[in-house]
Amino acid sequence: MATVKKLDSKRRAVFPEIFGPGDLFLEEITGNQVTYRLLEPEEIPEGEIVERNGRTRIATPLDPEKIARAIRQERDSR
Repeated sequence: MATVKKLDSKRRAVFPEIFGPGDLFLEEITGNQVTYRLLEPEEIPEGEIVERNGRTRIATPLDPEKIARAIRQERDSR
């Protein structure tokens, strides 16, 4: 479903509420048509802050499949 957007005096458009401040868009220009696609952010692994031997570190969650895949990839590149 196409929605017509009109720019204000500062060349801004208002998007529906499902789009929030800080969302990233990919702008595709074809002729005189402009299409915006919402970019989904990559899932960033989160870790907790841990203190060991008087040093502060970030303990990231380990994924055995990702580790095995990285080892295979490195080994196969030789």
